[in-house]
Amino acid sequence: MLVLVGPSASGKTQIVQELIKNYNMKKLVTYTTRPMRVGEVDGKDYHFITVDEFKQKIDNNFFIEYVEYNNNYYGTSRSDLSDDKVVILEPTGLKHYIKEARDLIKVVVLRCSKNVLGI
Repeated sequence: MLVLVGPSASGKTQIVQELIKNYNMKKLVTYTTRPMRVGEVDGKDYHFITVDEFKQKIDNNFFIEYVEYNNNYYGTSRSDLSDDKVVILEPTGLKHYIKEARDLIKVVVLRCSKNVLGI
C-alpha cells in the first residue's frame, strides 16, 4: 500500500488521481462521521457512518488509526489495507500505520518550495 504525506497544495490529490488512472491503484476509502457534502458518494469518497457506529468500531479495534477533527471522526479500517491501494495521510495517522502495519506500506513524503505552495 502506498501512503502519501505532504503539506496542503503539494500535489497529493493529483498524484493519487494519476496512480488510480494509469497504474490500476485504488483509493483507500476511509470512514467519517461528518455529513456528506454535495457531490460526494458514500463508499467512494468516504464511508459515512454515525458517531455511535464509529465509537462501536473503535471499541471493536476496527480502525488502524482514527482521529477527531472539527467535531467529526475520521478513520481507516484495518481490513481495507492492501497492496493495490493508495491513501493520503496526516503525519499523526502515518505514525499509527508505521506502528501497526509497517510491512504493508510504502511511504512517500512530498516536499515543495514555498514558491510552489504559494506562500
